[in-house]
Amino acid sequence: MHPLLQKLTASPRAAAIELVAGGETLCANVVVVKRRRQKLELEAHEINISSEEQLKKAVPQGVPVIALLSGKGVLHRVVQSGAQETAVLLHKVLPNATVADFLVQAVPAANGQQLVSVIRRTAAEEQLNTLCEPGFAVTACTLGAAAAAELIPVLHPAHPAAWQLGNHRITWNAGQIAALESTEAEAGSQTVDLGGTVLPLAALPAFAAAVQWLSGTGHARVNSDELQTAAADFQQRRLFRVGGLTLLAVTLCILIGNYLAFSHYWEKKAALEEEVQLNGNLLDQVRALQKQTEMRRYFLDKNGIRQAGKHSFFADRLAAGLPEALTLTRLAIAPREKLQREDTIAFQPGIILVEGECAQSVLLNDWINRLNTETWIAKASLRNYAQPGNRKTGQFEVEIQLGE
Repeated sequence: MHPLLQKLTASPRAAAIELVAGGETLCANVVVVKRRRQKLELEAHEINISSEEQLKKAVPQGVPVIALLSGKGVLHRVVQSGAQETAVLLHKVLPNATVADFLVQAVPAANGQQLVSVIRRTAAEEQLNTLCEPGFAVTACTLGAAAAAELIPVLHPAHPAAWQLGNHRITWNAGQIAALESTEAEAGSQTVDLGGTVLPLAALPAFAAAVQWLSGTGHARVNSDELQTAAADFQQRRLFRVGGLTLLAVTLCILIGNYLAFSHYWEKKAALEEEVQLNGNLLDQVRALQKQTEMRRYFLDKNGIRQAGKHSFFADRLAAGLPEALTLTRLAIAPREKLQREDTIAFQPGIILVEGECAQSVLLNDWINRLNTETWIAKASLRNYAQPGNRKTGQFEVEIQLGE
């Protein structure tokens, strides 16, 4: 597994269970250690557990378990050997033993020696099965108090030369392990101070095993393919669980974000719809007013009322260009139409009727031609001309169509 994934999925807690073999009933010491940022803290501990139910209560669910096998069946020897091969170390303790039949653990000791701890594989599997049956995830195994022998000189530089930890007796030489023996457990309630936290001495080996597991330090662990597989399986299960929870959290955040965005835009949509409805009513009113305006403008244009303000202009322009030989007798701007119904009034917008008298028709034609050159006149035409026989002047009627 990638180191980053290992770091992300590493359990912040670990439980170490010491199983003391040799008695008729179960005898276990439990210590739970928690990592808080860069510090390791003692979370819980319990010693002299004698039942499986009590053991289940003492160990939290879902944490890696380090099994500490001690008591009957575990043999410790300090030997002179610089080799690291399991077979060589085993033969230093048991010359005729078969490697496949034993679990071997080696820890550096004083004077360049090694503390070698061995246990028969069948006996170890029998004790480990007592932990697997309740469902504990056993990820590592250590023998005796070798982990404590490595850790105590660091925690207590001024430790005594020999220390009794439950059924373990450890002897140091110049800060390194000189001997480790399995003895009868001493009665009493001796404790050790761990930076303000009081821990019974009998629980110190389990505490040391948990600390070494969480910190990745120390040598006091049995090299077993089965345990390595179990540790990898635990890591994969935790990765699946952490990944699943992370995926659920991300999905939940996305759903919440979508809900908030939907609520925001839904409210915005409702506000826009309300505004559109309001503006739509105003637009309908504007259209209605425009329609009324067009109808009124059409009515005014049809009846020539809009041009009423220009009547004086029209009359002034006609009078200004009138020849002296022509005399106007009637000027009708937007004249009244002749309708069949006498009670109905209608006008001819854009029309001017001019009536008058003239002595010479040539002068009348010249005046009409001059009117057609005016920009405000669309067309000027002679509608009627009559000259009675007993008169020297003729009567005319000219129609002028106004321009736009």
